[in-house]
Amino acid sequence: MKFYSIEKTKKKINELSETFIIEPFEHGQALTFGNAIRRALLSETYGFAITEVQINEIQNEFEQAPFLREDTLEILLNLKQILFKPSLSFIINAEEKDIEYKIITKIKGPLIITGGMLNVPKELTVINPNQYLGTIVDSSELNLILTLKYDKAYKLLDDNDKEDFFEAIFKNEGFPINLDAFFVPIKKVNYKIRTIRDTNGNLKESLLIEITTNGTLTPKRALLQSINSCLKLFYNTFLSVLKIDSLKKI
Repeated sequence: MKFYSIEKTKKKINELSETFIIEPFEHGQALTFGNAIRRALLSETYGFAITEVQINEIQNEFEQAPFLREDTLEILLNLKQILFKPSLSFIINAEEKDIEYKIITKIKGPLIITGGMLNVPKELTVINPNQYLGTIVDSSELNLILTLKYDKAYKLLDDNDKEDFFEAIFKNEGFPINLDAFFVPIKKVNYKIRTIRDTNGNLKESLLIEITTNGTLTPKRALLQSINSCLKLFYNTFLSVLKIDSLKKI
């Protein structure tokens, strides 16, 4: 089996694209493998996203901060556009579990606020530091507390998050605003199957996979993560089958 890259492009800061070839496959195997890898790329790759925001004493997304030009909802939408890139050592050492950071940033106005002003941990880099967040119109101080999580897929707010919100208010622990979070660093996945011949002239299949990410993860690293997820799934399933089979013999 051969695996290699044939094309690598960087169209924008937040768009990395690379095309890979995996071959040879027996007839029908390339389609099976391509479908599995595509699903794993879209659901099993990990990334960072903001899940909670606290802006001074603002209690919800509909309350306006008098010192900010934008309304709170617009600030939240701008914050969700920030892309956090983990370091290679973090990706290697992370065990694909929930990892959380609290980012505390204080900014005194008047000033235009951008993503590069956030006090991110040393393991992370904001790859779009010019992302506009808002404008402080007077000499007030913005106290911004962000909760960053390392996870996969898409997380919607549930009833537990709503209960935590009211509990925090009653305990006077501030007024965090919970957000839906999209962790997937993959923007697009396409694959094609070609018919080829091996060195003996036998008909085989070649799989071309084009992966585009948002820049926080390289396409090659994303592909390796997805293959690793598939291997873990098959391995755990195999162990479960062996366990069931051994119980039947008792």
